Amino acid sequence: MEELLEKFMHLKQTNGVEVYNEISLQLELGLYLRQNGYTVRFERNIGEYEDNTSNFVKKEIDIVAYKGKNELEAEKIAIELKFPRNGEYPEQMFSFVKDIKFMEQVRRVSGFSKTFVVVLVDDKNFYENNERQPVPSGIYSYFRSDKKEVCIPANTIINKPTGKKVQSISGLNNQYESTWKQPDATWLDSKKDTEYRYYIIECR
Repeated sequence: MEELLEKFMHLKQTNGVEVYNEISLQLELGLYLRQNGYTVRFERNIGEYEDNTSNFVKKEIDIVAYKGKNELEAEKIAIELKFPRNGEYPEQMFSFVKDIKFMEQVRRVSGFSKTFVVVLVDDKNFYENNERQPVPSGIYSYFRSDKKEVCIPANTIINKPTGKKVQSISGLNNQYESTWKQPDATWLDSKKDTEYRYYIIECR
């Protein structure tokens, strides 16, 4: 599956398809997975697969993919997607971590063999240091680096950095490392393609 997700980020000849927000990314990725032999379900509530959902940090899985027709009996893959277009860097970074936590939880639900988080951005403030914060700290340090690396620690309480409502992630089970890569799929908005970056993380 990870290989398919990587190929999607470099697709050519997509017949005029353009991804312009998160829902269009979700739908086009789902169609691509169907073309590659998967049955795809969108926005599946975790309650469809697990009775006790009170501890889950989210409720809806963006994409559930599996081979065959019987969803409940199949080995399933869950995918969470993020494609922020309106800045809000620390809030969105917190959401990136929250998605990983959710996919860790889903991975432990019977029937799910793999879970992934796919993040696509079109703003360098998600992945580059800037003059206001040349040495990133807190949640920024997980995503911004000179080497375009992503490194999110395990067993660390991560607080939502802004907003009146206090939220936190109790800690990831594993440390996750990835790299911001540059996609060149033809479904990207050509006017902003030099700013696009993505990463894919398989959650364990």
